Amino acid sequence: MPAAPGAGPVAVGARFAAGARRAGERSHPAGATGGAGVAGLITLVGLVAKNGILIVEFANQLQRTGLDKARAVTEAAATRLRPILITTAATAFGHMPLIFARGPGAGARNSIGITLVSGMIIGTAFTLFVVRAIYTVVAKAHQRDEVRDAVGSEGSPIADAVTA
Repeated sequence: MPAAPGAGPVAVGARFAAGARRAGERSHPAGATGGAGVAGLITLVGLVAKNGILIVEFANQLQRTGLDKARAVTEAAATRLRPILITTAATAFGHMPLIFARGPGAGARNSIGITLVSGMIIGTAFTLFVVRAIYTVVAKAHQRDEVRDAVGSEGSPIADAVTA
């Protein structure tokens, strides 16, 4: 099972939902300049997948403490909301100048900027909801770590040595 189920398709879907065509663009799904749009799409997939991984890994940790799947993924999404929103804001605001670029090569910069800014915003919204839903259905239930409970608290040198 992938680390963040559904994160890649969410990113690709976000790019196309953001509007692959603008006035004067060819109908190619990557935008006016295929290579630049694809480069932006690859970056977008990585960033949205990272956001999904944050939720999935934290939900797995919460399940190991005894929470059920649904409650663990909801708690993980709420806890990781701030880092996810910071990543989205930094990406969106950082690439905003690419959207407004003018002059030679502006088409390529516009394509990357639109892909990343709109895709991150839509991808983040989808990540917070779609990854949670897919996780609830697809992810296996993690049992409480009995060895750590028997040996000592999490993070203690003895518990770490026993479980390593």
